[in-house]
Amino acid sequence: MKIFFTTLIILSSLFINAQSDNDIINFNGVIIDGDSITSLPYTHVIVKSTRTGTVADYYGFFSILAHKGDTILFSRIGYISDQYIIPDTLVGQNYSAIHLMYKETFALEEVKIYPWPSFEEFKESFTTFSQNEHLKSMHANLDKATLTELSGDIAIEGSTIFKREENFRHTMIYGTSGYPAYGIFNPFAWHKFVKDWKSGALKNKKSNNYLPK
Repeated sequence: MKIFFTTLIILSSLFINAQSDNDIINFNGVIIDGDSITSLPYTHVIVKSTRTGTVADYYGFFSILAHKGDTILFSRIGYISDQYIIPDTLVGQNYSAIHLMYKETFALEEVKIYPWPSFEEFKESFTTFSQNEHLKSMHANLDKATLTELSGDIAIEGSTIFKREENFRHTMIYGTSGYPAYGIFNPFAWHKFVKDWKSGALKNKKSNNYLPK
């Protein structure tokens, strides 16, 4: 009798484990911004029951092991946290989904900014207000020479430098073959073409075949 109950417990355990393994699925998909319909990289994907999870890749793709009926949590900074329940009636071991997430907005309280810390200082400034002085200051700040000088001190952004460097490298790559660039994209050739056209220099040429070289 003891051997019978031991065998029954072992068989029951094996049946439960086999049933549990059948419930495991590979849940994968893509996370997308619901407003711009673009992928959301690096979104956290967590199985609520086990607290195990993963992070979506650069293209918003994720893949995680879960059970049928599990609740999956999605979270990302700047977006409303959301969840998705895997259907418990699935057939098969793979399930894919496209999950939309929306940006989280906050309504801030109104903030009033005053140029004077107190009413007394406002009153004093208002009574001693001189329009001519403010006009002189405005014209001095908008002076063309002053603005030109100030613009020279503004540092170039890193993105601008990167784009300039990329354009230069692409130009070098296309020019290494030894073939000249197409004249139709040469602004100096187009300038000469328009100049000759206005001066009438094209009358002695076959205008139909004339293109910047």
